Amino acid sequence: MHGLNPNQNEIQSLLDPHKNCDIYAIGSEECLRSIFKSFFYSDKSAWESSLRNYFGSNYALIASETLCAIHLVIFIRTSLIKNISKVRANKVKTGAKNLLGNKGAVGISFSIFNLSIMIINCHLAAYQDRSIQRNIDFQRCVTNMTDNYQSFDFIVLMGDLNYRLNNLDVDMDKIQNEHLSFLNYDQLKYENNIKRLNMNGFREGKIEFKPTFKYWNNTNNYQYIDTHDIDQAPAWTDRILYRKNDTCTNILDVIQDKYDSMQNITMSDHKPVYSYFTLNFA
Repeated sequence: MHGLNPNQNEIQSLLDPHKNCDIYAIGSEECLRSIFKSFFYSDKSAWESSLRNYFGSNYALIASETLCAIHLVIFIRTSLIKNISKVRANKVKTGAKNLLGNKGAVGISFSIFNLSIMIINCHLAAYQDRSIQRNIDFQRCVTNMTDNYQSFDFIVLMGDLNYRLNNLDVDMDKIQNEHLSFLNYDQLKYENNIKRLNMNGFREGKIEFKPTFKYWNNTNNYQYIDTHDIDQAPAWTDRILYRKNDTCTNILDVIQDKYDSMQNITMSDHKPVYSYFTLNFA
């Protein structure tokens, strides 16, 4: 969110295309204020109030969690509230020897009917050359969020995972129009393929959208094209992964209906990503 507080028009632009879901999980980084300022004041009530106003009486906020500038909030259709139980929230720090919350994750878990769900929002280590630290952060965020993440029927892990591109010697000017060919250099896929990253059973849908980082504010232009700073090179930093418990007899099917970014949102140097999931369960 680039330290900003979107107005209602911007929230409408963000959420109106995604109406009529039963459950909304909205994760953000640098929510309302910068990471540095969030060390001293991390309150996210203004953002939550704006979201309440948008959703109105048809949805209820069942839980939120904050770690410095990292935030997660879950809204559920009001008619389903009676079916919600076991709501829990937690946070995991991965900054500076796991003592600071400038990086890390927040998580919220709950049961709906007989289905257990966890949502995790991460902000992992930054900079192009820190893949190994991101792998360590990823593992810590998943395994320390709860006593036994493997017991949940369905988990979504999202956020600024900060994985970059490995090969910056290629012609980056082409990334605007030939972006899918650059997925060959994506660090998240690479680290998983060489088994240096344990994805703990998480999978990812097919990426068909442009890199979500790093743009000049209020534009769709990449900063790297002008600056050639490797830490500002375009990359798919913002991701959504999911995990279905294959031993679970409650879930009959999980369908990822959509996985995309929103190029029309220009308030930040990142583009928001979103996904729809349909869960069929007994």
